[in-house]
Amino acid sequence: MMQLLQLNHLDRKALYHLIEESSQEGHQFVGRMLEEYENGSMTFQRPREALFAAVDEGQILGVCGLSPDAYLQQPHIGRVRHLYVAQKARGKGISRILLNAVLAEAALHYQLVTLYTDNPVAARLYESAGFLPCTGLHKATHCLPIQEDHAIAEQP
Repeated sequence: MMQLLQLNHLDRKALYHLIEESSQEGHQFVGRMLEEYENGSMTFQRPREALFAAVDEGQILGVCGLSPDAYLQQPHIGRVRHLYVAQKARGKGISRILLNAVLAEAALHYQLVTLYTDNPVAARLYESAGFLPCTGLHKATHCLPIQEDHAIAEQP
């Protein structure tokens, strides 16, 4: 049974399959997430940061993080980081579960959440969650003003 966990530690061995798979798809951000964790630049353990994982039978199926937006450097603006779900787990609502967890955490700390994606499938997910395409924000393709009701409607 799939569990949603807030991670306090990243382990290269536990993430290896996601790093390899995402790299084969041309996405380097999962590997970069681990590198940033290991070098201490983004540990998801500082105030207003969080990293969530969907785990089934001890295997991480997907991850999604939240941090202050380092590009905009405004204390009321957060950023969705590194949403990735393993191919075998796609189409089961895991992206939505992870994004809901990040948005619930964001509602505690931020007034606006940004993200960057160049993936049209991911863009549709974010837009279905209420994110709007945005221009004029450095390194952000989408933004979402945080409201009391941050949950994403379940889609079939």
